Amino acid sequence: MPEAEASNALPIRLVPRRAPKAWGEELWLNSTRPEFPAKIAGGRGTLAQALARRPHWLGPWCRRLFGDELPVFAKLIRTDFPPLAHVGFKTLVRPQEFLTWIIREQDLLAALRRSLRAPDERSFQAFGRAYGSWTAERTRTGWSADPDRDAAFAGELERFSRLAAADAARLVDDMRRSRQRLVGVLNETDLKREAGNLLLIQA
Repeated sequence: MPEAEASNALPIRLVPRRAPKAWGEELWLNSTRPEFPAKIAGGRGTLAQALARRPHWLGPWCRRLFGDELPVFAKLIRTDFPPLAHVGFKTLVRPQEFLTWIIREQDLLAALRRSLRAPDERSFQAFGRAYGSWTAERTRTGWSADPDRDAAFAGELERFSRLAAADAARLVDDMRRSRQRLVGVLNETDLKREAGNLLLIQA
């Protein structure tokens, strides 16, 4: 910013925005995105509005590379899932093969979404709790099979979807196998053991 303005400038205190999720929540700290834009304390609008009025705050290099919009933002994630993260590969996998697995995973999730029958928010929240509980339990075991627990979730899925019992059981088993294959080639990090450490992970 110009020297005269910089000399009189005071720090801007931002008010982060909470983004509720079915699996927890995100705290968007300095976002200028329209979904959850950070506000400026004192009722002075949003950070996006302030940068629209004063794009020079971004600095010449940022503007040269990304234009007059903030290119990044930070957020904190709170999840109801186990504190595990998958960082890098522990097994050599061809990129095209891994991409095929990812596509398969997305296809299964799309099939799950298309099958859902949740006429109201209450029904959807109930399904979300059943799905979250099943995935959390399976995550702790590396997505190994548990016939009784998988059958129980298939019954819940049948309740909240248009799927017949056999189709619900097949989809649950396909999703479990797909995720077991994916996590089986990745390094699993227990975030509780990494408390106080900074983990740099590529997007």
